Amino acid sequence: GSSHGDDGDSTSSVDIPVLYAPVHHGVEVSVTPSFEWSDAGADYYVLQLTGNGVNVDVTVKDTSYTLNNNLLETGETYEWRVRGVKDSVEGKWSRVYTFETDTDSRALTSVDGEAPLETAIEQNYPNPFNPSTQIEFTLSELQNVTLSVYDMAGRQVAVLVDGMRQAGRHSASFHADHMASGVYFYRLVTETQSFTMKMTLLK
Repeated sequence: GSSHGDDGDSTSSVDIPVLYAPVHHGVEVSVTPSFEWSDAGADYYVLQLTGNGVNVDVTVKDTSYTLNNNLLETGETYEWRVRGVKDSVEGKWSRVYTFETDTDSRALTSVDGEAPLETAIEQNYPNPFNPSTQIEFTLSELQNVTLSVYDMAGRQVAVLVDGMRQAGRHSASFHADHMASGVYFYRLVTETQSFTMKMTLLK
């Protein structure tokens, strides 16, 4: 027996994160929830959030993340899980936790401009689209960002934003006249975070 060194050394360096909040089957969760999980000894974490048409992967350096764009809707159920990445090796996913958002929309009554800006990306609209769509994102501070579009095979098909952008809300439009129908992904990469969202071109 030759040893290939597959003794799990490569993956054992990252523990499986334990999810803390929102609790499993939690109800009345804010539409701007704070996610928290255990320290798995990773360089960074990938938080995956799905449900009700949302499909987001957020790269987080810390063991907590507050989602405060308008992605989640009241009274809906969402699933989330986290995995750690260390030395470019992806650890195993945590258990999947589900939670239900609050049906009361109190959170939406805060006056715009009061809360500190949080870097975030929003679902494109219209979606599905043909032939063009708008993608809006918010930056917490002046920074270098790229917003790119990829096809299902992971090929980059467009770069919508590339360079320094001020803090605040931004909007980019994507024109897909020459592209085939199907699912595309758009990815916002800032200096500290990355967000990937899905959109559908229907011709």
